[in-house]
Amino acid sequence: MVTTLRLPQAKHKRLRLEVIRRGTSLQKALEQAIDVWLSGTPQPRARRLPGLRLRGILRDSRVMEIREEERRQELARDRGRQ
Repeated sequence: MVTTLRLPQAKHKRLRLEVIRRGTSLQKALEQAIDVWLSGTPQPRARRLPGLRLRGILRDSRVMEIREEERRQELARDRGRQ
């Protein structure tokens, strides 16, 4: 399985340097971090309010349009790096 992880350039650089310093690989470092995160205690979920639906909350917002535009921009940046 392949997953793409987008990081700010400064964070990516810090991660790469730390991986080298610790003598491991980026793959192993990320797997270890994911294992720690998955083994952690999940945060308690917020109590759902009766009748509250996401669609109703977002009815007059442009959240999905904004998210779709962000995704298009990410894909365009990725194509430019190839």
